[in-house]
Amino acid sequence: MSTKYGILHGMSIEKVTKEEADANARSVECVKCAVCGQAHNEYMRIYGLLGHAEASKGVMVGLECYAPWAYHTTRSKVAFVGDEAVTYTTKQNKSGVDNTTTLRKPNCTVELEGYSSMYGQGEEACKKAIGLIEDCDVDPVFCSVYIRAMFVGSKKSGHGQTIALDCTVTMEGHLWFKSFQGLRKFLDNCTEEELQCFRSVRCGAHIHASTEHSPQTWMFTKLLRKIEAIGIEKRIELFGSDFRGYATDEIGGHGCTINIHTGYNTCEMRLTRIQNPDQFLQIAKFWRACVAVMNENYYSRTVDNKIARQFDRLLNGAFRKGE
Repeated sequence: MSTKYGILHGMSIEKVTKEEADANARSVECVKCAVCGQAHNEYMRIYGLLGHAEASKGVMVGLECYAPWAYHTTRSKVAFVGDEAVTYTTKQNKSGVDNTTTLRKPNCTVELEGYSSMYGQGEEACKKAIGLIEDCDVDPVFCSVYIRAMFVGSKKSGHGQTIALDCTVTMEGHLWFKSFQGLRKFLDNCTEEELQCFRSVRCGAHIHASTEHSPQTWMFTKLLRKIEAIGIEKRIELFGSDFRGYATDEIGGHGCTINIHTGYNTCEMRLTRIQNPDQFLQIAKFWRACVAVMNENYYSRTVDNKIARQFDRLLNGAFRKGE
């Protein structure tokens, strides 16, 4: 049996074979992956995962699901269970169409970028940090964030989240959920060390809100002018960062602060970075409100004023916890 690594929150991880996993199964059926619901040849056993009944015996995640997905590529992998080739797929769902929140529209997803201070960025760094490369110590802080992000909202949805690679950071989690409650719980449970994984200058936390119509540049121009006018210090206080190379003070495509050409029937806010749970959830609710106003007033000639008015509400303290 491979080395068992301790990480934060009393969790620990170890790689096990299918035979080892099945030997400890509660029934005669083979062990199934907690992320995809299928059998694998090898697993990562996660002990102590908060909120899971199997925490004491270990939650099993197939190595194909545990490893980060290649970014901007097909969302499927092939592995072998015995001699049989099995294709594993994942739900990216950036549009939020699979979410079921009805009291708060539109649906939202978050691209959560994390950075390992121990190993840096890239695929090899990520695999070292999460225990997939032998003879390398795990990064206990990053590994804890990686695993817990994988299970945000999984108790209700029945499957795990997509954790992918990004060349500038160590991970990019594509987190979707039925409400912001799962994200709130995840961030509230982060230690100060874990929050540092999101605060690197390399990181962002991009918010997608689902659109019912095609966003137009002029609809968000007044909002962007208001964001520009508040100055650097206030922008960092509210959004967690200032304009930068992949969140320029523009409206357009990938790389702009407001991305209206996502390809996922969403409108994306890219300026955001997580500094603390209250700050980020407030901005997530604000952006959801902006896109909701666009959806509801799309054919109004004053929709740009109505969207910009949400920023005035933000400055006056709206969208805080409990709203």
